[in-house]
Amino acid sequence: MNLLISHTRKYKIFEEFAARITLYHGHLAHAIGEGGRALECYRVAGYVADEDRGCSGGEFVRIAARAGDAALKMGICIGGGMGRGGEELKEEDVRAREMGAEVVKACRGMGESLESVGHVLEACLSGEVLKAK
Repeated sequence: MNLLISHTRKYKIFEEFAARITLYHGHLAHAIGEGGRALECYRVAGYVADEDRGCSGGEFVRIAARAGDAALKMGICIGGGMGRGGEELKEEDVRAREMGAEVVKACRGMGESLESVGHVLEACLSGEVLKAK
């Protein structure tokens, strides 16, 4: 990641790829279990992609960031809430499921990789396995 950032800064194209680089930081943090850092990166990536800055792949990055955010929140709620309990967890679970449903809709028509993410999130939201391939 450091080489990627150095390269984009050297050739003065960092601003064009800032949202995507931040999304990758979120993916890495998510993969190593740093949920707080991942959520922060996903939110920043979505915000930067929303801005009209000419970022590379703005819509894709925005939806991918929202998908990562939703997946992480759904995982926290399903996995016991990381120390939270009671009503707070129930409210958060409802918000995470609503966000997940919105992301599933947004992933449709965005290409195979995001559509696949949408299918996985949709399966997580389903109460039962309806079909198998």
